[in-house]
Amino acid sequence: METLQGIRKVHFSLGPVQGFVAAARRTRDLWVGSYLLSYLTGCAMDFILQHGGTIVFPYVHEPVDGATPAREPMPVDPLLAGINAVRKYGSLPDGMEPPLVGSLPNRFAANLPVDVDPARVAAAIHDRWRTIAEKVFERYIKRAFSDPERLQGVRQIWDRQIEHFWEVTWVEESAPGRPVLDLKKNWRTHVPTIEPSDKCTMMTNLQELSGYVGAVGRDQREKQAEFWKALREQGGIDALDLEDDERLSAVALVKRLFPHVAKEAVGWHVQIRYPSTVDLAARPWVDKVLADQTFRAKTEAFALSASRIPFVGRDFERLDGNVFYTDFLANDLIWPENTKNTRSELRQELELFYDHFGEPSPYYAVLLMDGDSMGALLEALGSEGVSRALADFTRAVRRIVDKNKGRLVYAGGDDVLAFIPLPQALRTAAELREAYLESMRKQFPEQQAANGASMPGAAPRPSISAAIVYAHCKAPLRHVLSEAHRLLDEKAKDGVGRDALAVGVWQTHGMTRCWAAPWDVPVPTAEGYDKSSRSGIAGNPTRNVVAIVESLVEEQKSGRPDVVRFSNRFFYRLRELLDMYNGKLPPGSQHAAESPLVPLLVAEYLATREDARDRKGQGNQNQGGRDLDRIESKVRDLLLLTQRFGRTVETAPHRPLPDLTAEGPLVVRFLVREEVS
Repeated sequence: METLQGIRKVHFSLGPVQGFVAAARRTRDLWVGSYLLSYLTGCAMDFILQHGGTIVFPYVHEPVDGATPAREPMPVDPLLAGINAVRKYGSLPDGMEPPLVGSLPNRFAANLPVDVDPARVAAAIHDRWRTIAEKVFERYIKRAFSDPERLQGVRQIWDRQIEHFWEVTWVEESAPGRPVLDLKKNWRTHVPTIEPSDKCTMMTNLQELSGYVGAVGRDQREKQAEFWKALREQGGIDALDLEDDERLSAVALVKRLFPHVAKEAVGWHVQIRYPSTVDLAARPWVDKVLADQTFRAKTEAFALSASRIPFVGRDFERLDGNVFYTDFLANDLIWPENTKNTRSELRQELELFYDHFGEPSPYYAVLLMDGDSMGALLEALGSEGVSRALADFTRAVRRIVDKNKGRLVYAGGDDVLAFIPLPQALRTAAELREAYLESMRKQFPEQQAANGASMPGAAPRPSISAAIVYAHCKAPLRHVLSEAHRLLDEKAKDGVGRDALAVGVWQTHGMTRCWAAPWDVPVPTAEGYDKSSRSGIAGNPTRNVVAIVESLVEEQKSGRPDVVRFSNRFFYRLRELLDMYNGKLPPGSQHAAESPLVPLLVAEYLATREDARDRKGQGNQNQGGRDLDRIESKVRDLLLLTQRFGRTVETAPHRPLPDLTAEGPLVVRFLVREEVS
């Protein structure tokens, strides 16, 4: 292999990703998994900087002259800077904020001195992982079991799982631009061990730590129960750390208890309490209540009553989200004993809040985003420029998510994972998409064609796709995350052709809605159809799909008499008509929004509206031509959400397909219902 000044370019990858991150029973598990994966990657990068190397991709430290830096580069990524500072000084310097968001991807490229074996970089990852795991073992396992024989049995399981969990893959680049890591990641160099006995309730491929087999008999079940009871009774472990029905593996226990040992293990404190899915769902309602100063005394009284229940909290703003839902308060299974009377009082007090503010929605949103065709962009534009653009994007992600009152789980490179309040989810996704495009425009102004056209050459223009799952707060988190990844990969990227948004609705019994569209929806060029709002390549006018949805939702929520509101009967009729016209649009009607569906639905709307007015005794109040134009415009908007779009290559614009579905309009109806509960 050719080297430059004793330097070789090496690509590294750390995994398993989904097996570690997505194996989560609660939101804190997800955050810890993502954070630790990012932290361990940072430890590998820091080892490389310490030994005369540099990171080529992503952009994580200040530029250096030449391939061999004269001094150790200064990190610019917050997490890498924290790791670097703790190594050098033993702790974070005064005034340096603890890095609390994973910001480093599990794959990176580095210029590594030829005398530094990549195996040493892998060893640095394993060493840090062992250190973190050992802090958990020393504080909790050793204290819980004084019997040497019992401790030895647990130690054997612990060491086997901790030592063999991570796979670090690396490969040297023999020629610039070759996707060597993409090839090697498919090699089966790491085969997980077959785990015996009862399995972990979080990471179901691993054995739970006690080693007992409940199915063997009563004696084994009792010993298993005693093991976990002894561990739960350790100081510092509460009901949120280890529930009665949980039996965890060594890896899962490290994930669960890492926040308690973080200061010793990594050098800074992290948050112990992370908002649950119920907390996330209740947040918009809580903020609305707190904004009304006339209810201040009532919120204080409610919080005082709720504080009589263990672990619920004392401040209205920070109460366990379950106390804001009468149905959840009535469920004896999720509350400590002897709290029934208190919960009954809280349910009565909630009715007063509901009368004034409505009921809180039980839904929150998971937002997943991923840059499109990153390999092609890196090859066409070079890793340095793309890496700098992604670093700018990562900084913008934190600001945008915070502004929209979300909780950022991970933001590194072109990947984003966040929890967002239901009303802000679409807006957040649109703002993040614009931030991504702006970071690319800023870095490559001469290569960004105007109005969204493709870049010169074979590479597609920079774009990012997203998936939003509106999930019921009691839906299993791991299934919701899995569905978000499926929507992103299969619907937004493969189905629509990238540069797209996919939306799903997961209710208590599973996924009920699934809709995907380009960010910029091609629209017909018929006279009179809202031309002022179009953008895009000449001859291919488009409208932003998020703006369409938000406009429809806002109008449906409005109580004004002059707005166009679609009834349940209208949506039922819409589905019937779409079934009739699915795949059968007349010749020349590329778009559903310029097809015979438009006058049919306008007539249906007028009929349902007049029926509603007759029932209210208001009579016929048709306002003539302007009224009809407004109705027709909104019907066309709704029809834009009924059509599937695709494209043959990424350098081509999206085009409408003949497939029609009511999923998009039904997502609108869902958002209206949940935002005005």
